[in-house]
Amino acid sequence: MNTLELKKDIISEVLKFKYIIWDWNGTLLDDRELSYKTLIDQQKKHKITPITYDNYLDTFCFPIKDFYIKLGFDFSITPFVGLAKEFFNMYEKNFFETKLFPGVDKFLNLLSIEGKKQFVVSAAEESYLKKSLDHFKISHYFNEVCGLKNKLGESKKELAQNLLHKWGLPLSQTIFIGDTLHDLEVAKSLDIEAMLLADGHQSYKRLKDQHKLSFSSRFESC
Repeated sequence: MNTLELKKDIISEVLKFKYIIWDWNGTLLDDRELSYKTLIDQQKKHKITPITYDNYLDTFCFPIKDFYIKLGFDFSITPFVGLAKEFFNMYEKNFFETKLFPGVDKFLNLLSIEGKKQFVVSAAEESYLKKSLDHFKISHYFNEVCGLKNKLGESKKELAQNLLHKWGLPLSQTIFIGDTLHDLEVAKSLDIEAMLLADGHQSYKRLKDQHKLSFSSRFESC
């Protein structure tokens, strides 16, 4: 079996920075298939025509409430808060189907050995986020983990801003690594570099059209 190797361009670029802020879903955690499957099941339950896989990658956005509007959910019938909780409960039942992307542990360890400080900033609910990191035994790599106080998939700009100020992170030495244009938006709001990886929840075309430092895949063979 061929071993997937992280692209050398990605490794060398990240090593330029002293402080690395990671997104979670779709960046460290490979949960695209589960998220898509869960969404399809939810659409069927509410008698909404299921979105295709390619359209999912071309439509997914933050805040999640806006994404649900694009999908055709009617909040006058089922309020968004109820839909968000329903999705999370369906997703959580099958969470153990997910895995870290290949090589994540190895790369986090390399960065740790190199003396980098690493953080997670996610739109996931914080207590669940921390439990997830514990489950995959990677919590020890991070100096701080920041998630939302709810399960509504809102913006994480404020989380990132608070983290930056709390730690006094030098802008020129900090990079945000994610898989969506919202991650780019967060990085721009902080005036720091961003790296976007298209193995997650948005298509490579969407990412590369907005940001030069985007990769169609993180792996050499792809």
